[in-house]
Amino acid sequence: MNLYYLQIQSNIVSGVYPCSELMYLKLGALQFLITFGDFNPDKHRIGFLDETTLLSYIPKSLLTNFPTTNPPLSPVNYLQDRLFRILSQLGPQQSPLEAKRRYLELASKIPSYGVVPFEVYDINKDFSF
Repeated sequence: MNLYYLQIQSNIVSGVYPCSELMYLKLGALQFLITFGDFNPDKHRIGFLDETTLLSYIPKSLLTNFPTTNPPLSPVNYLQDRLFRILSQLGPQQSPLEAKRRYLELASKIPSYGVVPFEVYDINKDFSF
């Protein structure tokens, strides 16, 4: 199951399986739980993750489309805030194995789950379908 989880997680973070922002954040919260353990509000708050680390949990495309907030937040801080809110709702003391199972179960609900897109060319390799 660990290798399967790693492959699916890689496909989700790289954007191979497009889905809603909420789905990406739910999956990111489960991945965060697997990596760092249970949510700790004193430790896990805006600023805990830098942009590079955050992008190992969610696709880069989420940084470009985000709403205006009051007070204004950077895309990285906005997404961390959302991620930690979702993480706080997951409940305590899930084993990493249980969180991986939940991650895979949730990921399987993405409409493009299991699809591997690739470009197709005609015989002269000058036209992509």
